[in-house]
Parts: sequence; C-alpha cells; structure tokens
Amino acid sequence: MFKKSLLALALAGAAMSATAATVITNETGVTAISSQGLPATKAITIKPTGGTTSVEFTLAAGDNTGIVPGGRLVIDITGAFFSAPAGTTIGLAGTDIGAAHAITVSADSTSSQLILDLDAGDVWTIAAADNVISIEDLAIIVTGTDVKLSSVFQSATKVDFPSTAGPAIKVATVSDQWKAGVVLDLDSDPTVSGKLNAKIDVGNDRETFESEATSDVLTFDVNTSGTGAVVTDVTVTIAGDFTGVKSVVADNTGTATYVINSAKTEAAYTYTSSTDTTAAEVLDGTSAVTLALNTVAADVIALEARSYDVTLDVDYKDAEAVQHNLLALDAADAGKWDLNGTSVTVEYVPYGPNTQVILQATSQFDEDVMYDVSYLNAVTGKMVSLTDVGTITANSVSKIGEEIATAIKADSATESGKTRIVVSVNAPSGKVSFFSAFKDVADKDRLGL
Repeated sequence: MFKKSLLALALAGAAMSATAATVITNETGVTAISSQGLPATKAITIKPTGGTTSVEFTLAAGDNTGIVPGGRLVIDITGAFFSAPAGTTIGLAGTDIGAAHAITVSADSTSSQLILDLDAGDVWTIAAADNVISIEDLAIIVTGTDVKLSSVFQSATKVDFPSTAGPAIKVATVSDQWKAGVVLDLDSDPTVSGKLNAKIDVGNDRETFESEATSDVLTFDVNTSGTGAVVTDVTVTIAGDFTGVKSVVADNTGTATYVINSAKTEAAYTYTSSTDTTAAEVLDGTSAVTLALNTVAADVIALEARSYDVTLDVDYKDAEAVQHNLLALDAADAGKWDLNGTSVTVEYVPYGPNTQVILQATSQFDEDVMYDVSYLNAVTGKMVSLTDVGTITANSVSKIGEEIATAIKADSATESGKTRIVVSVNAPSGKVSFFSAFKDVADKDRLGL
C-alpha cells in the first residue's frame, strides 16, 4: 500500500554567503498543480496553499546593490509561459525594501522572460540584512510537468549584477491530483495490514474455509496533490477468485458492502459524492477493505491459492466542470492467499497383487489430520478425488501407501494398474513431509523410488 507515494513538497534552502546566488523558492514549497484541475487553456496562478505570495527571491546582504531604482528584475521560465502582458502591474513585497511596490511589466518582456522595471520614482530601501522579495501573484500558462525559474537583477543600463543571478529552480510541478497505491506489509508494524497475505485454514477436504471468522484486510492509500478537480464518484474493484467469500466490506468514513459478481471473479463498489460516504473521503488518506470468508454451500469446490488486484477508477470534473476519468490504480497487485495445508504429487504409482505401494507421512503437527487423494483414472484420463481416505497421526510416521492403493482399487474397480496421485493434508505447510516408493513383492530385492 509504499507507505505514501508523495510529491516532493519542499526545497532545502541554505544560508547565503556574500557571494552566493539568489535563492528562488515558494513560500510553502513547490506549488503542486493538478493535471485534472487545469482549465483547457492551462492558465493558472502560482500561489501555494496557505501562502500569501507566489515566488520569493532571497538575496544575501552583499547583493543588495541589485535592488536599485531604475533597475530591472529579469525572470526566465521553462515548463510554462508568462501570461502577464506588457504594461500590466505585478505586486512586489518583502523585507527591508520599503513599502509594497506595484511594478510595471516591461515592453521588453516575452512569453518566456518576464522583465519588471524597478521604478526610479519609487522608494527602495537598501538594508544590511538579507532581503526577501516576493511576487504576490504569478500568472502562467503551463506547458510541461515542471515549472522552473531563474532570475537576475540588472542596472538601469541593463547590465547584470552577477551576484544576484539565481539558477533555475523548480517552483511548481504538474501531476495527477490523486495518486494511489497498495500499502506494503510492514513486519515491524503489525497494525499495518497492507496487501492480502492470509494463510487460509481449510476444512471439509480442502473445499471450504475452516471458520466464518477468517478474514483478511486490504489497505490502499490515496494521496491528494494540488486542487481544481472535483471528484464525482470513485469505483473500487478487487479482482480475483471470490469463491467461498461471504462478503467484502470497506470501512472508511462509513460501511460499504461491495458487490461480488455472479462469476465470483470480482467485488466492486462505487462511492459517490451524493452519499454519506463521499467519493472525496475515499480519496482522503487510507481505505481498508476487509474480505470476510466463510463456507457458501453453492461454492463448495476444491480450493486453490489465489491472488488479487485492485483498480481505483476516479470520475471527476475539471476546473471548467467538464467530466473526465482517471485510473488512480490500474489492476495493482493487492496480494495473494495461500491455503494452510500440505500436498504432495507422486507422478508414478503402480499398484496390484504383486506391488506394494510405500508412502509414509511424517507429521510434526500436534493434531491427527485427515488426508484426501486425487488419482488419474486410466479409463477417463481425468483426476478423481477421494475424500477422507485415512488419518495421519500427530507427531509420528504414518504408513498410508496400502490404504491409498486399496481406495484406488475400490474406486476404479481395477486390481492393478499405474497411476499418478496427489495427496492433500489439512495441516500447515511444512508440518507434514512424505517419502514414496514401491516394491515388487515377488522380487524382494526390487525397490522403486
């Protein structure tokens, strides 16, 4: 479920020396721009959530000569175009530069270079301390996934002050508004459920779940970055084998019972913004889905290990109220179940009046357990299952070869033949091991392994 796959939201700033370059940052870090929230024109104003200014330029005390009446602040952009036309004003504010300034956009500006004239008639206070100059609103048209700015101050004669040159720094990034993943299992934190990973106890000859209390929890995590799009509904679909699964219930802000389809291949639920458990709440952090297991009479079949995946389908309206769709999770690995049992396949088993089948089961399990046998019927060419053929005794060696041969003879109505068998035991994996061989009783020296 990763723990969280987040966008990088902060830039590390270092103290400036007298000769260091200008540091360009956002007041609260890199602005997260939602791909889904952008209008068709891709026009947006950079303004971090909780911030009052768009972009900040920090100059060391020794660089203050760059802030001069009649000078210029030159800003280059990549990943976007400036949308402020020449002649409009942009607000500059900051520490130790006097009052806030309304700066006119120079006619020399282009779509990729914003030039702000530092009006000679205005009052600029040059202080000994570091200066922070802020652009209050920066209107841009997004063209890429990362928006970067570089800057330099110029004199009235358009000569750069090299010490004020700020290298290209990322100030905004464009990505999906919602990103999701399945929470990874954390062995160090048993309270984190993560992927489905249950070892399912089985009963009734490995055809049913042992207890109605058996369950497993899938947790997926959604991170929201940026704003602008409004979710209308979210459909969560878990795909896999739901044979014998009683119910699938999610508990986020309310209880939602998923619908298991008739083919038992998926369970799904659609959260809508019109219900108490809104789609937006599903996309706000982690959501746990509990799969409750029990025996369903119509589902009694031979159980096998099974795996699952989860899809998170988001329907939303963009900034212009146009309906769209986003697959936040597309058949992501949701984990798997193993059956809590042991089985062994013996590919060649001859039986008959002159053949002794040798099969020994060594148990390191504290309970007596029944075992089943499937054998290849030579007439039909299909595997036939025989249930409760015998018992493997707890913590001992049980000889089960002749018992199996007798059961095969009785079921197939044959006295001799060759077959393939699969022995299944309702005991934890690794707790029962097998040794197999056969012996020609007419030739005491002949033993086959």
